[in-house]
Parts: sequence; C-alpha cells; structure tokens
Amino acid sequence: MSNSDIARRGHVTSGNGVGLAKFLNSSIAYNGPVEPIEERLDEAVGKEMNLLYSSEVMGNFRPASMRALRELAAERGMGIHAVMYVRAPVDHAVSAYRQFVKYGYTESLEHYVLNDYKLPYMQIIRKLNDCLARDEISLRNYDSHSGDLFSDFLLNILEIRDGWEFDVPPGKVNRSLTETEISILRTMNKVLDNSKVAAQIGRILVNGDPESSYNLYASREVLEIMEKRYSADLIATNQMLGDDPIQMCRKVEVLDDIEHHLSEAEKVLAYLVGTLFKQGLTGGAPRQAPGGARRTAMQVEDAQ
Repeated sequence: MSNSDIARRGHVTSGNGVGLAKFLNSSIAYNGPVEPIEERLDEAVGKEMNLLYSSEVMGNFRPASMRALRELAAERGMGIHAVMYVRAPVDHAVSAYRQFVKYGYTESLEHYVLNDYKLPYMQIIRKLNDCLARDEISLRNYDSHSGDLFSDFLLNILEIRDGWEFDVPPGKVNRSLTETEISILRTMNKVLDNSKVAAQIGRILVNGDPESSYNLYASREVLEIMEKRYSADLIATNQMLGDDPIQMCRKVEVLDDIEHHLSEAEKVLAYLVGTLFKQGLTGGAPRQAPGGARRTAMQVEDAQ
C-alpha cells in the first residue's frame, strides 16, 4: 500500500515525496524504491500536468542532486518550485521533541533543546538558494495558515482561486501528545528501551482519542536557549517571509517550572505505569518508592 493510499484512509504518512527524497540523496532511513523521476517527468509532459511532491524528509536534500533534478525538468521544458512552511522556532522545537518521545526518547525538553535539537530553517534555505533561483522558492508562515494549509497552498502557491471542489474532512490525524501522555510515555520509554514499542504506544494514544485537546508548554530555560541560539536565524528567515513574519514563540506557553505544572496525580500515574511495565517485562517486584508508594515521575527518572 502506497503512502497516498494510507493517507486517503486518514492515517499518518511521511508524504508522497519520500522516494523523491531518496533520489535527492537525502540522508533518511528509507528502504523503499527511489522515485523514477525521469519516467514521472515524461509522463507529466505527455499528459500536460504538474507533479506535486510533499514530504518533510525532502529537507535533507543535497544541492547537487536538486540541481540535477532541475536540469532534468528543464530538458523537458518544465521547471521546479520549492515550497517551505516555517513556524515559530520554540513551537517547532517543542513539537519535534514530542515526536522524539513518541519514538523512545527519554530526556527532558531542556536536555533535548540544549543537546539534540537544531533549528533546520536556515540550513534548508541556504541550500535552496544555492541551487534554485529566488522565484523558484516560496516561504510561507505556517502559524498564520495552520488552520487551513490546504486552502493557503491552493490559493497562494498553485493560484487556484475558483473552480475546485475538494472535500477535506475535518479531524486531527497526527495530534501532539498531551502533557500527561508525554510524562507517562517518557517514563515507559526508560523502562522499555524499545523505540518500536514506544511508537506503537504513541499511535495507540493518538488514535484512541485523536480529537483530544492539548497545550504546548516550555520552561523559561528552553526559551532562553532558543533565543540565544536562533535569534539571528529568526531575523534571516523573516527577511524572506516579508510582511508575514514568524515569532520566536507563538502557541507555546512558557512556564517557570514545567515539571511543577503537572498535577501530582499525573506524576504518580507516570510512575505507576512505568513500574507496572517493568514488573511485567522482568518478572521482578516493583521497587518501593522512598517514603511510601507515592513517587513523582522526576524521582523515577533520577533513579533509573
């Protein structure tokens, strides 16, 4: 089953551009076929149609490969156009962190931002500028259009203003995890140490309640790290965005201490789930929490 077929069923995919990303020599973990781009281009010319590829993994492309794609298109009288949506850097970091937790990450958000996160915008923009003309690149503010990216793309990129009738069913396909779910899954990740199981649990949580509301939180330490590291990138990105700039932080609520924001019940639940899973996997008795059975998720993390 192709990614397009999976997407039609309302499930999460990496987009229809994963094979093209492989053609562009992106450094991605992908064992599927490389997109037969010359065959696709010839087909597009014969049918007088455009080709539209979408996948976040295409951002890892190598400029030489993008230039080769551009030349293949030009040989057939076609052009290429790269479209990139960017969002508030802090929001992007928090969202990326939660995706990492879905696949087994165990460290805190602060540790992630300090040691494992890198804002990708300017690296991608520099690569695009290295191999495409300025009028072949469109940068859009994700935050301004996140409520209806589909319409924004049709109107402002494809310039289709009327005559289209697409039924886009409402609903969240890949929502972020709630703070409670993040706390529980991080604890379980430490116990299970299995990215495939973590991914399965993440899917169960999302699919079990796809409409669950959630908020994005970050500590003041995270905001300070991001401002120190990426203020220059934010300015450079906004120069290309023009009159619709992004902010450093848009939807994320900054708290002095994010751990204290979690209720005591959520912390205890995170400890309980982690302990039960460890007991089930090892056959051993759960460890007694210091001072009784009530132990916070932070104490569990420190002990493991």
